[in-house]
Amino acid sequence: MFSRFLSLFKIHKNEPELNRARYDAIKLQLPVNYLLLTFASLGMCITHMHLLPAYLLFPVPIFFFVVSVMRAPAALNKNTIQLTDEQTVFRLQLSVKISPIIGILLFAWNVMLFEAGDGALRGLVVFYSGITIIGGAMTLLAVPQAAKAMLLSNIPATVLYLLIQFDPIYAVSALNLSMVAGVLYLAILSQDKGMSDIVRHQKALLGQSKRLELLNAETLRLANTDPLTKLPNRRSFFQTIEDTIEDYSDDNAEFVLALLDLDGFKPVNDVFGHPAGDHLLVSTAKRLSARLGSDVVIGRLGGDEFGILFLKPHDDKMMLKLSEDICNMLRAPFKLDEGTANIGGTIGLARFPQAGRKRSVLFDRADYALCFAKQNTKGAPVFFSEKHENSIRDALALEQRLTEADLEKELYVEFQPIVDTQHNRVKGFEALARWYNPVLGQVPPDEFIKTAEQAGSIRVLTTLLLQCALKSMKNWPEDIYLSFNLSAILLSSTSCMQRLITIIEEAGIAPNRIVFEITETMIMQDFDRVIESLHYIRSHGFALALDDFGTGYSSLSYVQKLPIDRLKIDRSFIKDMAKNTADRNIVRTIADLCRNLDLDCVVEGVETERQLQLVTDLDLHYIQGYYFSRPLAPAAALAFAQVMNEKPPEKKVSNQNRW
Repeated sequence: MFSRFLSLFKIHKNEPELNRARYDAIKLQLPVNYLLLTFASLGMCITHMHLLPAYLLFPVPIFFFVVSVMRAPAALNKNTIQLTDEQTVFRLQLSVKISPIIGILLFAWNVMLFEAGDGALRGLVVFYSGITIIGGAMTLLAVPQAAKAMLLSNIPATVLYLLIQFDPIYAVSALNLSMVAGVLYLAILSQDKGMSDIVRHQKALLGQSKRLELLNAETLRLANTDPLTKLPNRRSFFQTIEDTIEDYSDDNAEFVLALLDLDGFKPVNDVFGHPAGDHLLVSTAKRLSARLGSDVVIGRLGGDEFGILFLKPHDDKMMLKLSEDICNMLRAPFKLDEGTANIGGTIGLARFPQAGRKRSVLFDRADYALCFAKQNTKGAPVFFSEKHENSIRDALALEQRLTEADLEKELYVEFQPIVDTQHNRVKGFEALARWYNPVLGQVPPDEFIKTAEQAGSIRVLTTLLLQCALKSMKNWPEDIYLSFNLSAILLSSTSCMQRLITIIEEAGIAPNRIVFEITETMIMQDFDRVIESLHYIRSHGFALALDDFGTGYSSLSYVQKLPIDRLKIDRSFIKDMAKNTADRNIVRTIADLCRNLDLDCVVEGVETERQLQLVTDLDLHYIQGYYFSRPLAPAAALAFAQVMNEKPPEKKVSNQNRW
């Protein structure tokens, strides 16, 4: 029973949040409470100075004043050190222990004052007794254990003392005091429950807030992390570039942005499957992280492209050497579950701020260096330089001139014959785009075609070139076909292909006299969409040729899936065929492939009689190259075909397929 009674005044250690809230509430109230007790007690001292000696009166207000001053710093200083849970419990327990002592002290002091005074002063003592204890308990409402201790240590004794005076007035005062104390006790219990509920609710909200904060942090992490390699993703990497530019701009410091593209990654996907490709990307990320270490940010930008940010770069020469080391590191075989993969890497670099002060410009410059490296340096790393800047300016100028040009007047077509050496006849002509601009002069086709693709004018340009070629074709014999090159951009749009087919139909040319040429590189950009477009073309009766075969990354499985009619062997294999056994073997392999797949085979770039002899020995008879003719104007092309096709076939000499 006694232990249960003591539990009313116990501070529980397993309620740290509630204890902290209680302490925070009373630490501001207690100094004010003690100060009020000081002035109230001082008033009582003044009224009883003529009845009692000073040493019995003034120690009480002095005590309250000292305690108030001692409590004030903790209440007023906002920079106080956060208490531990144990320290908070200790201070609350101290308040609980002090409260009954103050209650008993006030009871004894009040009895002394009551006995010393007359009727009026006794009434003042009763009033003082009630307001000090009840006011003190109300101040301690936040700590119900201390409030109850103060009430129970004083009010019952005070009520009993007043009742034994056997005076109706004091009896009524005792009754009122007990009733007020009882109501206050209920208020203490209600306050305790209400505060406990509030703290528990706040604890629940805080827990929920922390969970949401952790969830948001995890969501943000996932949003900025590549799920496969665990590297920063494109979004995060771009933001890092932005932040680095902002940090480095003030100090005029330098950093280097490098873009890495894997060479030979697509064949790994094709041969081993996508899981092997994913494994390869993860292994690449690990190699890069292990090689580059600190002061370097690595991100996966998508596909097989990685971004590398060198925050403390060396000079250009050392950075190129480091990039070469990275490329060499990637050439080491990758051990996959499905087998061994061999790849390489190409890197383009751009230095801040020389290459650009904006993220978009800097990234474009690094990407330009990467593309330049792929096309011109066979994988060796390339730093963006002033030479590249001049090339970009020239390209922009060319784009501007192309936009302003009267293309209907300036564009024209030349035709290069495709000869059947078995029958010594022209089988077809490949249409070759030409552009003569009054300002720029004769512009190389590879330059203005690429510029037209980038500028979005390739559709218009292709339409005009096709119309020009079809106009010349109307004068050709019915057995001569036209070979016409398609851009990858056109193949990605069904509406563009419909437009080209409509132009051919309106020109009255039979579909079986048109061969559309596509390149390996074009196919690998978006195989599924290209296949869809190629089937659409075939469904309308047109033939398809795969140009520059052997120079890209397509596998034999892709060739088998393509709805093509012929392959064109790239001139790069013919150039040194006479002295390079490897080139001859490649051409022989392609020739066998065409026979096995029942495909026609056109050999490009034949310029010498020896080259012609070598390819005809391989039973290849569709020839295109300077040996027969350079590209010709429409009238000259027609004349060439008429002369060659009217000549009787020459007799073959020996076993060399001469005519």
